[in-house]
Amino acid sequence: MINEFVEKILVHQAEGKGASRTQEVEIFFNFVGKVEIPHEEIILTEEERIALAEQEWRRAKKAEYNRRYMGKKRRQWKKQR
Repeated sequence: MINEFVEKILVHQAEGKGASRTQEVEIFFNFVGKVEIPHEEIILTEEERIALAEQEWRRAKKAEYNRRYMGKKRRQWKKQR
């Protein structure tokens, strides 16, 4: 039933990586148009910022390990051919 009220939904390209990733979504309703929903900015404490930075560091470390591992595997697969 709610689909009857929605005219269109626009999903924009995501910006950022990890926890800081954001993506804009616009919803246009029939007979109303685009509705702006106000949101308040999230303010992180110092402990939360430190935890977030550590999480990003671990993600980057894991991604680098995976990149090296897959490069090694690709070289092995090429030799097998």
